[in-house]
Amino acid sequence: MAYQTPPRSCSRCSTRLAWDNTDHLCAACRSKARDELVKPPTLPRAFWLHEHLRDALDGWHFGRLIAAYRTHPHHGRVLTQQTVAGWLNVTQAQLSRIESGRAPEELGKLIHWATTLGVPGDLLWFKLPSEKTRRVSDPRGASVSPMVLLPCTAAELRTTPGAADQSPPDDEITARVSRALRDPGSIDFVTVAHLRHAVQELDEQYLSEPSTSLLADAGRHLAWISFLSPRATNGRVRRELSAVEAEAAVLMGQLVWDASQRHDHHGARRYFDQAVDAAQRARDPLIEGLALLRKSMVALYGDKKPRDGLALALQAAETTAPVSSVLTGLATLHAAEAHAMLGARVSCERALAAAENRFAGIAAQDEAIHQYSPTHFGRMAGSCYLELNQPKRAEHFLQATAEFFDGTSKPHTIVLGNLALAGIRQGKLDEGLRRLHEAIEVIEHNRSGGGLNIVFGAGRELRRWRTSPAVHEVYDRLLSLTAAK
Repeated sequence: MAYQTPPRSCSRCSTRLAWDNTDHLCAACRSKARDELVKPPTLPRAFWLHEHLRDALDGWHFGRLIAAYRTHPHHGRVLTQQTVAGWLNVTQAQLSRIESGRAPEELGKLIHWATTLGVPGDLLWFKLPSEKTRRVSDPRGASVSPMVLLPCTAAELRTTPGAADQSPPDDEITARVSRALRDPGSIDFVTVAHLRHAVQELDEQYLSEPSTSLLADAGRHLAWISFLSPRATNGRVRRELSAVEAEAAVLMGQLVWDASQRHDHHGARRYFDQAVDAAQRARDPLIEGLALLRKSMVALYGDKKPRDGLALALQAAETTAPVSSVLTGLATLHAAEAHAMLGARVSCERALAAAENRFAGIAAQDEAIHQYSPTHFGRMAGSCYLELNQPKRAEHFLQATAEFFDGTSKPHTIVLGNLALAGIRQGKLDEGLRRLHEAIEVIEHNRSGGGLNIVFGAGRELRRWRTSPAVHEVYDRLLSLTAAK
């Protein structure tokens, strides 16, 4: 009697393996495993509840969390440090030190790593910028499901964009808003929370989607909120509505300016002024400072008036200093660029150092943590040194920053466009053209107004090579962008 090999199953999905499959994974799981070498896999929640992962999470040590992640049995094999290091934009040697050394504490890196690996936000010891769920406690200390929306302060509403992860159906939300529009005095905290959630969802889309595709929805929500805000009879509700109005007006100003390719300065300023007024009514220095910061950007990059931009950036920093290191740091970075535009290198570098110190002191509880990105400093420092006519120094910051991006966000276009300028100004034509092509590819998706301005500026600086076929190719692509406007 012939010996029969006992049936074997896939170690990942438990499907029975074919008799001639000597691997421990089925064909489908093996294909997925190959894809996972390129990017982190999408993992079930049960993955993160593994004993070793929970120990690392409870110990607040991200290095140990990565080590436990790599060796988790779900993968069907041990992921190499080199593979995971590639996902996290670090070297294999750096990852080895992260896993075996002291617990990393730099918030920007922790956020980047957690987002890349897909760690659930409610299991972390710090807050993710895009986190949309939370658990709150009622006055008796009992845990309340995120499904229950409690009346809360402006700060609580602002830092929890998705006040309900399991939100009511769209028709219920529509009915609530419609009822409030018919009877403004009936509006309650739940309806305000849904309006805020809708505005913040649009704000998240702004980073990667064409502004023209968001204008209609943003304008409609701002109109509703502006109508309801002065008519609410409950004082606390009216104050929360004013805060949401300020957020919606800031978003609308950004969209108008970006959609006009940074030409409609008057329209953008009108919305930012509305935001300042609403924030002052809500007694919310955070949103007021954000609106002032956006006004400083219009002065700097639209009007080309660095002195006005500097004054507004300093005013924004002063407004937010008591409440947010994130926004104070961002405002200080724009003050640095204003100094660079004025040719004041020493003042620029002092402001850059001050901003870096602010970012180093960011706490996980910062109400504007969702505004922070580890790319901010390098992106702005690169812009500053381009203004100071130091393209090699600019390139150093921009190259390091470009490694953080993997997608089609609007800040990515700014970095790539400025890298192209840095290369062109150093006479490195091939490098400049390569970066310019990369920037154009991203702009073709997101239609970034700031990115368009930079790549067209870079195109003008290619005139001395205008007889080169490679330059003609870039000009053709720029022409196509113009046709698609």
